[in-house]
Amino acid sequence: MNINTYIDLLKGKLCWSVVAGPGTGSVVKLGFGGKNKRNKPLKNAKLINEQRCFKPELELMIHCAWRLLKSDIVICGWRDSNELEGNMLKGLNQLNNKTVESIRLSKNTYDLDIYFENDICFQLFCDQTNDYDSDENFTLFMNPGTCTIGLKSIIEVDI
Repeated sequence: MNINTYIDLLKGKLCWSVVAGPGTGSVVKLGFGGKNKRNKPLKNAKLINEQRCFKPELELMIHCAWRLLKSDIVICGWRDSNELEGNMLKGLNQLNNKTVESIRLSKNTYDLDIYFENDICFQLFCDQTNDYDSDENFTLFMNPGTCTIGLKSIIEVDI
């Protein structure tokens, strides 16, 4: 399968889970689509009840640089404060209960623009390029399998 096939799974899905904040740095995890009941609820008190009890149909974990725009105005980015009342969380919360309308995946670099309803765009910039950092750029967790844009924008699919 082509990388676009996996990324296109996000189209039309509702984002109902945004996990970020103190202790996570600039890493963000977004949950989309259906809600699958967990065998055992998570114990993390910082998560809302829905996140503790249900696992998203699709999860996007972002390690690379990113920014959020609304009507072409930057709302927040990966370098903003991730404190509870900081710009990062206030901005990211705008993704809650928004549906993905379209996606643009750049050829070769795999930078990703996710367009949500209400003129919101979440942009990912695949900047993970050295072994020292050794984080992937982003990973789409599916059921089953994963699709990762790794170091130097190398695609890794595990289905």
